[in-house]
Amino acid sequence: MKYIGIKVTIALNALKIDNWNYSSAIRGIFGRSLKQIYCIQRNITCKECSFTDCLYFELFEKKYGDHQRYHPYIIEDITPSQNTNGLLISFTFIGKVCDQISQLLHGLLRMQRYTLIAARESYKLMIIEIHDVAGKVLYDQKTGKIETPKIHEASIEKRPVNKLKLNIITPIRVKYRNRFLTTFIWHPFLQTLYSRLKYLNQYFCSSSLKLHLLETDCDVNVVEDKTFWKEQFRKSHIQKQKMSFGGLVGEVILENINKDTFALIKLGEIFHVGKQTTFGLGKYKIEIME
Repeated sequence: MKYIGIKVTIALNALKIDNWNYSSAIRGIFGRSLKQIYCIQRNITCKECSFTDCLYFELFEKKYGDHQRYHPYIIEDITPSQNTNGLLISFTFIGKVCDQISQLLHGLLRMQRYTLIAARESYKLMIIEIHDVAGKVLYDQKTGKIETPKIHEASIEKRPVNKLKLNIITPIRVKYRNRFLTTFIWHPFLQTLYSRLKYLNQYFCSSSLKLHLLETDCDVNVVEDKTFWKEQFRKSHIQKQKMSFGGLVGEVILENINKDTFALIKLGEIFHVGKQTTFGLGKYKIEIME
């Protein structure tokens, strides 16, 4: 399952709002930028358009399957709290869209033409630098030169682990019996993770990972649950209202993780878990304890 990770450093012409997640706003102008590049029939909707290989359509509008819907990218606001007049945004592109990274980078740079709107504030933005996940500079605003980032390949890493800690960094929104989890429950977490990985693998990665060979009915012991509900909001410009962006964060210690379960959890470090992963939610890191 291939993917590309980059980080974009953005300067703003005004102070940003404390404790506000800008990933939704960035997603909005990134979509507008790509649509301006690719849309040649602006008097009709995407559903009416006969062009099926449009990158904007692939990323934002195309539907696969009957129930779930995941997009082949993650946009996460990872701005340090001390940065008051700029943003640091992480982009992860997944699967076949990686083959069009030149067009994606073009769309990112064109975002500077648009006004960023977040929490009723408007900003002009300037992209200063773009780095890959290793810290290599791909774009520098001073020179204007740009390089293509490396495509990475996520594989199934099997190993049994006696005990590990999940450090949940951004809110995990997992539903169980039609309600979002307010305490960590193992089986809904695992099934949601497996469903997301299966969807991405099937529709964007030509089923390159043999996920169907992994056992998913595994009894894992939740030794310690230090999660809590963290509320946050985003402004939906389509629905014209503020929407909940909250979920579980904190730490969970798990025991008795077999090799198949570890493989799934390890993939989730890259591709996240739960709803609204497009905006960077559902991010966690693994710490092997024993």
